[in-house]
Amino acid sequence: MIIKKKSIFSLLLFLIIVIACNNNNYVEYSDAIDSCKKLIRIDSVNKSKRIVFPSPDCLINAKAPNFSGIDVKKQKIFTNFQKSGFTLINFWFLECKPCVEEIPLLNEISKMKNITVVSVCKNNEKDIKNFMKKYEIIYPVIPNGNEIIYGIYKHIFGFPTSYLIDDNGVIIKVFYHLSKSSKDYKFLLDIIKNG
Repeated sequence: MIIKKKSIFSLLLFLIIVIACNNNNYVEYSDAIDSCKKLIRIDSVNKSKRIVFPSPDCLINAKAPNFSGIDVKKQKIFTNFQKSGFTLINFWFLECKPCVEEIPLLNEISKMKNITVVSVCKNNEKDIKNFMKKYEIIYPVIPNGNEIIYGIYKHIFGFPTSYLIDDNGVIIKVFYHLSKSSKDYKFLLDIIKNG
């Protein structure tokens, strides 16, 4: 009888720990982006007005929306955040100089273990393929990405923007224009290595 009580107690304790560890402490993406939009303001500078957008950090801890698409190599891409590792989703367009500058770094990141890089480009497939004759891109590129960028993600930030998403589908960091010298890149490496 004592053994059964200990076993039942151990089982209950185990279940409480499992439930506590699986507690969903995230914000719904639609709520997070709505909060971000409320932070947009108009500043007057020298009698002219400019729109000031919030930092994309307002999306940290939001559940990332899933999406699918066909990349320029005709591969079906599904964002399945319920797997091991991280996902880096990059929004960009061909005419954006900082977007093009970060491609070699994204190529390097895509070779690392524990992370998948997926890019969503505003441009059409033909233009991207012509661009890829000059610039090597080894990760998936989904063309005609406005529906994903503006429809699903309701993007209000600049370009390039990359979302680092954990294996629970939660956004843990949002980056503008990654470079090897940036503290964001060092943060990204630490997260990938330490999981």
